[in-house]
Amino acid sequence: MKVKLALFMLLSYVGILSAAPFFYVTDYDIDKISIVDQATNKAVGYVDNGSFAVKHPVSIATSPDESTIYVIADISNAIFRIDPTQNKIVAQINPNGFPFLAPSAVEFTPDGTKAYVTNEGGNNVSIINVATDTVTGYVSNGGNPFNVPATLDISADGTKAYVVNIAGNNVSIINVATDTVTGYVSDGGNPFLAPSNIRFVDNTKAYVTNFSGSNVSVINFATDTVTGYISAGAHPFGGPHGIFITTNLATALIANFTLNLLSVVDIPTNTVTQYVNGAFAQPLNIGITADDKIAYVTDFVGNTVRIIELATMNVIGEVAESGFPFVGPFDLALSRKIVPPPPPPFPFPPIHLTGETLIGVAPSGINYINILRWVKPMGNVVPLFYQIYRDKALTKLAGTIFSIQPLRFDDFHRKLGQTYHYFVVAVYSDGQISAPVHIRLVVKK
Repeated sequence: MKVKLALFMLLSYVGILSAAPFFYVTDYDIDKISIVDQATNKAVGYVDNGSFAVKHPVSIATSPDESTIYVIADISNAIFRIDPTQNKIVAQINPNGFPFLAPSAVEFTPDGTKAYVTNEGGNNVSIINVATDTVTGYVSNGGNPFNVPATLDISADGTKAYVVNIAGNNVSIINVATDTVTGYVSDGGNPFLAPSNIRFVDNTKAYVTNFSGSNVSVINFATDTVTGYISAGAHPFGGPHGIFITTNLATALIANFTLNLLSVVDIPTNTVTQYVNGAFAQPLNIGITADDKIAYVTDFVGNTVRIIELATMNVIGEVAESGFPFVGPFDLALSRKIVPPPPPPFPFPPIHLTGETLIGVAPSGINYINILRWVKPMGNVVPLFYQIYRDKALTKLAGTIFSIQPLRFDDFHRKLGQTYHYFVVAVYSDGQISAPVHIRLVVKK
């Protein structure tokens, strides 16, 4: 327990969350879980703890189908289940004779049937049956004991888990099918030093942050061997902890707790390319939206959640507290499902409008022809016809194309160097007319 109290800021794990548009942040110092509206980047309240004693929430994770969220309260020695449809804690995991002791991280298997929990105080890893919210036992260490297991990750194919032992300076390998430790990762002459977090990149490698070593190990997935460290170059690590990988597997962000910076790692080359532009105050954990556009970072001492635009790697703001302050924000969990934008309201307009200019030869000379093409609107209702106008007010009709015809409009005898605007609408059998879609063409040779 002394190790946990001394190093509590090291020992969390980034989960992946519940249903959009909300995500969740554990507030270590006020025993609450913040609810953030991702669309507005505002805190909108706290999870209802009900009658459950949630003391110092740390790690939070979601099931793959995002129907269940587990949150660890380390001082309570307990795991709780949040129902994201109610934003309420609805159950405490039954230890079933296998108690939690200073639990620090939780992770679901890819099939969502079970979850592993690292117990720093117990030097073991609990196995939870997710369907029943009940512990079924501990992972068998196979003669390879855990030593303050801090965090873990499970491979995308669900075959193995890696557990970092912060006091043992090693990484345990779990066979997920048998819930048994098969050995330790070979460091290959590149030792771990207070390893605090781990992330599988894919089924080829994993990254381990070494908090005291101020470096990041690279593990070969196939051989369970460290191949070296991420090359930091002119951008050194300092107390690295939180790791998150973009959906496209191109970039990793790593939070440097003592350096107050975020490292940007090029995954194919295992090289730090820059720091994120912006100030942090002991950043701990990171979450990235499924579309790889925005990252969120918990600033433990800054009592805020910072927002990063990944296209520019700039901090662009903070999540607004809106009367629900963050206090000791620790871990966070974002949805990893890509939510498509809502369709435009009916009547649906035509889509994919394109245009080009062709040159024809007529007895009267060169004939410049603007040609428009489009695709029928989304939905099952097909328009009766389309009308093409030359003005936004839809007063200058250029032509009409029926849906049974090829969706193409030819505008003859255009002038070289002139700019032409076209507005295309869909007209339905009940008389409804869609909003216009616009295209601009300049006639060139």
